[in-house]
This record gives sequence, C-alpha cells and structure tokens, in this order.
Amino acid sequence: MEITWFRSHNSSYVHLYHSGKDHLEQQQPEYQGRTEFLKDDIGDGKIGLKIFNISLFDEGLYHCSVKNGSFQQEATLDMKVTGK
Repeated sequence: MEITWFRSHNSSYVHLYHSGKDHLEQQQPEYQGRTEFLKDDIGDGKIGLKIFNISLFDEGLYHCSVKNGSFQQEATLDMKVTGK
C-alpha cells in the first residue's frame, strides 16, 4: 500500500507512506520534521496527516492518493488556517 499526501501534481510530496513505513527522503523541505502520518485507523479506511507548527503557508489544497494493487483513489482537502 502506498499513501501520498501532496500539494500539487507537479511537486514533491508532503508525506509518503509505503510498505508500512514513512519515506521522507524526497519530502518538500518546508514540511521536514512537521508531519506525522496517522495510521491507527488505516484498517477502517481512515487516513490522516498531522501537520505541526501550522502557518499561513500551509493553507490551501492537499491531495491524498491511495494505491493498493490495482486499487487507486484520490481525495482532495482544502485546509484553512485561522488565527486567534
């Protein structure tokens, strides 16, 4: 199974999880040390990504691509950053 979080289709990834492990070698530099893949509920089809130290830079569209054998699906989320 491969799960990739990314901002746009022509950029490097925000977070990559493949074969039971995080693969962060080619992660976008802006996200290094700031992401955690939430896999506790992966068996129930729930996938999450936690981003630490949020800033306005993080606002916008995120795509999550899931590949498992011949199965492939993608979801998009529009993250809004608000302040106090």
